[in-house]
Amino acid sequence: MGKTVKIAVSIPKELLKEAEKERKKGGESRSAFVQRAIRVSLKQSKKDKAISSYTEGYQSKPESKEEIDEARRIAEFVLVEEPWE
Repeated sequence: MGKTVKIAVSIPKELLKEAEKERKKGGESRSAFVQRAIRVSLKQSKKDKAISSYTEGYQSKPESKEEIDEARRIAEFVLVEEPWE
């Protein structure tokens, strides 16, 4: 990881209380806890954007009846070969 910087943030007292309790349980420093929280938030945001983009793309160009029929035909062909016992 690159250079670190110090920041000051204001958060509600109750949120800090919950965060302190959680980080102490995990044995994390406050800095490590905040860094992890930011990473998790950024990762979730990226995931949400990808899902939104996929949904918009699918809605603008949904599968045709022919594509659905072909996918079903292939699935039936593949699944019949599976050992279901």
